[in-house]
Amino acid sequence: MHLRTGLLVFALSLGAPALASAQSLLGLDTGTGALPVPRIHEFLRDCTALAICDSTSLANPIADPAGGIAYGTCTGNVYTTDGFLLVATDLNCNGICRVVIPQIATSGWTGMAVDEDAGRMYFTDAVHVGYYDFRPCQFGNLGDFCRLPAGLNSPLTGVELDPSNGSLWVCDATGQVANLVLGGGQCRVRQIFRVLCQGATAPLSLRGITLDPCARALFVTDDQGTVLTLDTAGNVQNCCRYARVQPARHLVGLARRPAPARLFAQGCSGPGCAPCQPRIGVAGEPVIGSRCFGITLDQAPLGGTAVLMLNLGGPCTQIPIGLCGPLELGIPNFFSPGVAIGGGPGACGGQASFALPIPSNYLLCGLQICGQWIMLCPGGGLGLSDAASIVLN
Repeated sequence: MHLRTGLLVFALSLGAPALASAQSLLGLDTGTGALPVPRIHEFLRDCTALAICDSTSLANPIADPAGGIAYGTCTGNVYTTDGFLLVATDLNCNGICRVVIPQIATSGWTGMAVDEDAGRMYFTDAVHVGYYDFRPCQFGNLGDFCRLPAGLNSPLTGVELDPSNGSLWVCDATGQVANLVLGGGQCRVRQIFRVLCQGATAPLSLRGITLDPCARALFVTDDQGTVLTLDTAGNVQNCCRYARVQPARHLVGLARRPAPARLFAQGCSGPGCAPCQPRIGVAGEPVIGSRCFGITLDQAPLGGTAVLMLNLGGPCTQIPIGLCGPLELGIPNFFSPGVAIGGGPGACGGQASFALPIPSNYLLCGLQICGQWIMLCPGGGLGLSDAASIVLN
C-alpha cells in the first residue's frame, strides 16, 4: 500500500470527530462613497468582524452587480475582481498580481470561484456561467460555459464550486439560489430555491455565495449587508447583518477561508546540535481533496535528517521524553521516512517538507491531526520543532 494512502486509510479507521473549526468568511465591498477604494472584509458566520483592509490593487469603485472574491487553498491568495481586472493579494491586501480578465460578454464578471488544485477559475457574468483554465495570475483557455440556466434571472451575481461532487452553486439578483452541473455548453439545474430571512417577504437581491462542504452549509449575502446561512436544501438557519461596511457600500461577493492550522509550543535543539529553534508549518490549507497540502520545516539544523511525527485523531497532548523538549502531539501513530534537511544559509537555515495530499473523502471532515518534527543533527544530537494542530475541513 502506498505510504500516504495507508496513512489516510488508518485515519478513516479512527473516525473523524466533529471538531469545531475557526473558519471565516471573506467579502469584497463596492468601494463606493467616501474613500473610494474597495475593501476586503474577514468575518465569522455570525457577522462578527475579524479584519478589514483596503484593496488598493483594485483602486476604483466597483459598478454593482460586477465584482467577486475567491480564496485559493493552495497559495492562500485572495482573488478579487471589479468585473474586468483580476487581482491577487494576501489576506492583508498586499498585492501579488493584477491581470485583465478575458471576457465572453461585455457586462463584466459578477462572481468567481477558484479551484487551484484543478487549475480552474469559475465565473458568472450577467447571463453566463463558465470557467477558464487558470494558474495563479495566468488565464488559459476558456474551458466550458453556458448561457443563463433555466429558472434563474439576469443578472447572475455569484458562483461557488461544490468540491464534493463538482457541481456549481449560483445565485441571482432576485434572491434565487441554484445547484447546477456544467458540461458540453449546457447547465443542467439540479435544484433551485428562493431564500428569505424568517419573517421577511420581500425578495433579497443576492450578491455573493460560498459553501462549507463539510457542514453542507451555504452562505449568501445581499445588497443590504445581510448574511444568510442555509443548508443545501434551502432551509435558512441564520440571518445576521454585517455592519462594518461603510455607508453607500455593500458586499459584492463571498468566499470561505478554511480553518487554518494552529501552531504552538517552541522548537529546541539538544547537545550536538546547532542552537536552533526549528519551526513547523503547513503548505496549503487542510481541506478535503487537497492535493497540494503538506507539512514544512524551517529554521532547522542544516545538513541533518528530519522525521515527521503525526498523531492521527489527536488530541495534542504533552509527553516528556527526556530530550530538549517534550512531545507536544500526544502519542504519534505515524512516522515519515527520513527527510534530508537542506536549504541555508547558516547553521539554522535548514528546510524540509513532506507532502500529505488529502483524499476527497468527506468522512475525514473534522479529523484532528497533531504534528511535530524530530531531527537528527549532523553532530549526532536530537532536536524537536514546535507543533501543529490541524483539523481537516
